[in-house]
Amino acid sequence: TALAGAGDLVTSTPESPPWPQTT
Repeated sequence: TALAGAGDLVTSTPESPPWPQTT
């Protein structure tokens, strides 16, 4: 998402939260 920025690299599914994840 635009809010997550680089977090979009790992959060690409609607099931994942809109913030950056590392798992």
